[in-house]
Amino acid sequence: MNSARAIDEESRRLIREELLTNILVEAGAGSGKTQMLADRMAAGVAAGIYPLEQMAAVTFTRKAASELRGRFHLALEKELENARKNSRPSDADRERISRIENALSNLERFFAGTIHSFCARLLRERPVESGVAPGFTELDETQDLELRQQAWRDFVTSARANGDPDLVALLEADFKPKDLDSAFATVCTNEDVVFPVGDGSCPDPKPTLAALRRFWSELQKHLPAEIAQDTTCKIQQKAREFRAQMRVSQRRLERPSMIASLLETWDCVSKITQNRWADSAAEKKRLRDLIEPLHDRFRIDVVLPYLAGWRQYVYRLSMALLIKARDRASAERRRVNALNYGDLLNHTARVLRDNPQVRQALQQKYRYLLVDEFQDTDPVQAEIVFWLSEDTIAPQQKKNADWREVPLRPGALFVVGDPKQSIYRFRRADIDIYNIVRKRFEDATVGRVLPLTRNFRSVPRLCKWANEAFATRFPAEPTPRAPKFAPLDPESKEKSGGVFTLTHTCDSKEAQAQDAEKIATYIRSEVDAGRRKFSDFLILTRKKKNRIAPYAHALESLNIPIEVSGAGAFGESPAVQALTALLRALSDPQDPMSLIAVLRGPLFGVSDPELFNFRQAGGWFSLFNDGDGTPKPASRVSSALSVLHQYYRWTRLLPAPAALDRILEHSGYLSLSATSPGGVDAGDVLHALDRVRQIAEGGGSLAEAADALDADTEADSEWSPCHWRPVARKSCGS
Repeated sequence: MNSARAIDEESRRLIREELLTNILVEAGAGSGKTQMLADRMAAGVAAGIYPLEQMAAVTFTRKAASELRGRFHLALEKELENARKNSRPSDADRERISRIENALSNLERFFAGTIHSFCARLLRERPVESGVAPGFTELDETQDLELRQQAWRDFVTSARANGDPDLVALLEADFKPKDLDSAFATVCTNEDVVFPVGDGSCPDPKPTLAALRRFWSELQKHLPAEIAQDTTCKIQQKAREFRAQMRVSQRRLERPSMIASLLETWDCVSKITQNRWADSAAEKKRLRDLIEPLHDRFRIDVVLPYLAGWRQYVYRLSMALLIKARDRASAERRRVNALNYGDLLNHTARVLRDNPQVRQALQQKYRYLLVDEFQDTDPVQAEIVFWLSEDTIAPQQKKNADWREVPLRPGALFVVGDPKQSIYRFRRADIDIYNIVRKRFEDATVGRVLPLTRNFRSVPRLCKWANEAFATRFPAEPTPRAPKFAPLDPESKEKSGGVFTLTHTCDSKEAQAQDAEKIATYIRSEVDAGRRKFSDFLILTRKKKNRIAPYAHALESLNIPIEVSGAGAFGESPAVQALTALLRALSDPQDPMSLIAVLRGPLFGVSDPELFNFRQAGGWFSLFNDGDGTPKPASRVSSALSVLHQYYRWTRLLPAPAALDRILEHSGYLSLSATSPGGVDAGDVLHALDRVRQIAEGGGSLAEAADALDADTEADSEWSPCHWRPVARKSCGS
């Protein structure tokens, strides 16, 4: 056994046996970390150290929590089987069996879920002390987006009506509220962050304009009579751009925003392309020594100071406005008694930090915390975990303690992570937090750090390729910004497999289809030869619209069963787009554009010539209006409008979800969606139906449901996979 394998084996033994030691496990890809989590929990229960109801397992997704619950159940069954092997059990054996049997019969008392669901549970236990109203609802990302956007629109409308001075000044600076949409999302997402407003004032444009005129006058003396369209000289390109700007801005030069716009043109490198200015070497050198210092001085003395002052001024106006709008959005959530993900985290961290009595009570209830994917933990989440794992100290001694320094109870915290897989920096996951925690666990009085490097997932050749690829990209020892390289140690001894490149000689537009065809053919041949199972194969594509479908279609053509997941937000699905158009048409039947979109879509498939002929014959695109009242010849358009009128009646007589179910059944649209490659569209439609039900149950209208489906296009969501078997010809989604 090599040294790496021996270290890995020892780590696994310590995870199962050192139950009163705080442990940070650095688990490489495919190392079986979920199984080790389950094994540690089962061992702790069997040994009588971990009471079932005092454990909490925090995972990154609901799917991971469900998988962990299943693994934990199986691990308990295995512990029970081992405990019963002794034909003459001792009293200790009988107690062990009793503990395991009791845990198996009370698994519902064990918490496994996301950090947000865990925080929601804590807040519901202590709502008054946490400053939240009992019975609050939790907003998912899409619902939070809808409420935030509405709050922003309402705030802007109110600020306009009331003449908010910051908004007025921002409009005078040629900024529109829409320009701040993404900034508002950032400010709201980071509600615990204090954004300094600053004290920037508007710079005086008059002296800057005078300096700008002097610079331009001097530069024009040396510019070519006509600047070539294909010039590669940056200064000449900027001069041509500036000349055009000056022609259209003469009447607005007194505005500070216009001066800023003109100066931004000259915020570039002071370097000319000499062969674009002169032919002789001497003249080239003369112009270089004249123009480059001229521009450099102007940029340093005029451009940069003015732009810095202008940006500080605009930042002050924007941030003051955004903070007021954020407060408005927060107040709206309180009004409807709803918490978003940030609220759940911030309220929990605040009550644990500031209320020692609540903290101690919750520490007694949740004695043992197990956290998965710790490399993607943000600072607030880490703070919550550490406060709950704190060792008992008198409340007065820890009034203003820093969570990074609190002592930990023995065995209270078990975290698993791989800093090489930290991918959620955009959600505030911070490698510095991971490094702080790792450094604490390296202290033998706090805990220990254990590596897991054995890979159960990949064949040796793939591990070898990954090791060679990353050995030069990670340092030998960890740094503040990069974890150390840890090679994968394959468990499998299989000699087949490898890393291959498919080369296509076809046109680029056909490359993806050919790639899909070759991969599908290879999978089919490997399975037919008995060398592989269908489940041995995984196809990954870039996150791009319509990238999954060609591969699903190629696999379908060879009768290969597939499971599709992560195909993108269902709002991008053509099937859901058609459903959204239908909702809009039924919510406003007098809107001809929505009706035409539905008529031309997959529900009815009416052609443009048919629509034109219908209109020429006096028809009208409405569910109620019969045009000029004269009889119309039967057509596909009139028949479709009649059907839509019936659909409209259903939406007025039935709850929205029930009406939509009846519409899909009547139209056969769900069955049509099931014929898409891999049944992806059918799964998307079912997800969309669930979304419509959420909106309807909250009192929303069809139009609001359509808006929600549109919003889901921009939101990240976690989807369960859609399975498809070609023999059964069925599609399902959840």
